[in-house]
Amino acid sequence: MGFVYFLKPVGSDGPVKIGHARYPHERLAQYMKWSPVELEIAAIAHVPDYRHDERCEAQFHGKYRDQHTHHEWFEWSPELQKDIDAINSGEFVFADLPDPRPLRTGRKLPPRTEIAKVSCGLWQRATRVIQSHGEPPSHVRSAMHRMRYCRYRDYEDRLRACEVVWRWLELRHPRPKSNSTVLIRKLLLERDGAGMVA
Repeated sequence: MGFVYFLKPVGSDGPVKIGHARYPHERLAQYMKWSPVELEIAAIAHVPDYRHDERCEAQFHGKYRDQHTHHEWFEWSPELQKDIDAINSGEFVFADLPDPRPLRTGRKLPPRTEIAKVSCGLWQRATRVIQSHGEPPSHVRSAMHRMRYCRYRDYEDRLRACEVVWRWLELRHPRPKSNSTVLIRKLLLERDGAGMVA
């Protein structure tokens, strides 16, 4: 017996992670160890033969390929919500799923830009500070979520989210020479002009 699970942040429609596991609640517990936002299982689709759960997962990935953001994460859509609701009510028809298609076929992944490096560095710093000092304020948690999950094309929103997290980190645990601090100062200077970044 296997399962295809749909994870999402608590209190938010998306992004949605579509994965497969024999024990989805244990998988959720694993993700909760590193996630700065609380996650929940939105739906669990039972696959009678666990040898086919990976194929079923690939079918869902293929169906929502246009909403793919990164790894196994997808943007929320009304169609995706309809499938989640149908799975939860027991009315989903697996025979209607398309054939599996690999994600990002024929497309290059976006380059690892400076903003992606900043996001990654700040995320790691914030996670360590949260583990040692406790939960951040809600606006910082929200910014961490936006910083991590907004699409690459949403540069301005991602930069604003990085700025919120960086300023909070500098108050709690300053590291003026860290790579993420140097990079975000550079990006903020480019955005605001010299003399605007404290």
